[in-house]
Amino acid sequence: MALILAVCLSPRIRLDLLPTENVDIRVQDLLLPIGLAILVLAPRGHGRLRWWATWGPWLPAFLWLATVVTLLHLWINDGAVSDLLRIAYFGRTVELFVLAGVLGGLFVRLGSAQGSPAALRALHLAAAANALWLAYQVVTGDIGTLFGEVGDSIESYGPKLVGEPSAFGTGAFWTFIAALSVAERTTGVARARFAWALMVAALAGVYFSQSRINLGLVLVLALLLLAANEGPRRRIRIDVGAVFFAGMTAAIVVLLFGSQIAGRATPEALASGLGVRVDGIWGPLLGVLSDNLLIGVGPGGLSAPDMPRDEAHNVALRAALDFGVVTGALLLVALVVFAVAGRRASRDSASVETRWTGLFAALVIACTLATGMVQDALTAVTSTHLMMIAVGLHMGARPLQD
Repeated sequence: MALILAVCLSPRIRLDLLPTENVDIRVQDLLLPIGLAILVLAPRGHGRLRWWATWGPWLPAFLWLATVVTLLHLWINDGAVSDLLRIAYFGRTVELFVLAGVLGGLFVRLGSAQGSPAALRALHLAAAANALWLAYQVVTGDIGTLFGEVGDSIESYGPKLVGEPSAFGTGAFWTFIAALSVAERTTGVARARFAWALMVAALAGVYFSQSRINLGLVLVLALLLLAANEGPRRRIRIDVGAVFFAGMTAAIVVLLFGSQIAGRATPEALASGLGVRVDGIWGPLLGVLSDNLLIGVGPGGLSAPDMPRDEAHNVALRAALDFGVVTGALLLVALVVFAVAGRRASRDSASVETRWTGLFAALVIACTLATGMVQDALTAVTSTHLMMIAVGLHMGARPLQD
């Protein structure tokens, strides 16, 4: 629960470790070694998870090749990027899978009867805390994180999370909560009205955050929730009361605050944003990639002074630039394979914990990759750590025989 709440609520703590880079540490970074120690010291048997059976060979292949690519760049040492920075960027990638592994291992140690309720309590508490903080900012007009200057290092379009200041990170959290509402309702873990309460909070949160790609995804997830039904025949059953409540809430929000996002949601604004990416970011970086297809520019390589941009705003392009075309593709394949396995488990497993965590993981991975078409969603800390919460829970809930 502490790990989940840390990812959802903790602030960025800025450290002056590298002169040319912003280095942030978060509470989950401090909790991970504790969770890992608990698992290492646990009696034998608690960690017997068939993680690789879920991931397939793709994740081990990616991790091995990413290590080789990073070592090659350290050996080449062109001087454009410091070795410490390359190691830090590579470590941040590896940390994602450590986070998922620790969460999964702790889930197994607790057992599904305790792990699943604990995870849901933490997720619901995080949603409630961020929703209350959102309401406070909307009512008072005092925009910022709860922690003030400690975590308020990035400007945003609208209200922020308790700890996360960025518009994209805020939007990613509310997409995460919307995916949770669909997963809980579809697998029968939550009643329709509770699932719609989560969805309404997600719709309000992503609307005010003005993260356009996440707003589109939450609307899609709301449509999935309309059709959600945990019954054996999977017929569409719509709770009229819940839908009416959600619709009225959305209408009131739009009427009262519609002007806040209107300027960013016009066809002209959307075309302008896409044009900036195509001409100003993707084009120049594709030229850089064409000269470094095999090993890319390396982890942290986009921070070099001679790079046209320091962000790719596309997960496929960023993965290829960081690790090369082949290794970057393995990362994306590994995530897709896990999402497919989770979706299959949500349909076929006899365990309710496996079903809701499987659908949750599949939805969150799909949404992260979708936002990654226009954002660096696999390097942004909030979106990736939220994704690894869903991944880790499914790793832990998945029975050995699956």
